[in-house]
Amino acid sequence: MRAGAEFDSPAHLLASLFVDQAEALSDISRQATLKVDRIEDTISRGRLSRSREKLGSLRRVLTRIQRLLAPEPSAFFRLLNRPPSWMDPAVVQELRQSAEEFSAAVADCAALADRIRLLQEEVAARA
Repeated sequence: MRAGAEFDSPAHLLASLFVDQAEALSDISRQATLKVDRIEDTISRGRLSRSREKLGSLRRVLTRIQRLLAPEPSAFFRLLNRPPSWMDPAVVQELRQSAEEFSAAVADCAALADRIRLLQEEVAARA
């Protein structure tokens, strides 16, 4: 919006914001996955020194994100199952697609948190 973007309606603005939010969550998930991959490599080499601390921090962040954002896609899906008559069908489709992407990103965060939990158990067993 600061760059001068214009929207045809509040629904178009909402769709744009939801797409941006889904992209941001996907980026967070990808970055966290890269960090976990590096930590897992460190663990496989037998270096456990800071791995537990880093894993715990990442898992807490992912759990917070999941708790905060998990309800959003289902709320949008409920809205989109019976969209208001004034909502443009193209916007409804755009919202549906971004809700699916967002839901997948939330699921990726949950799966990564489970992977971290398993790594934490492995580190604890080795220690």
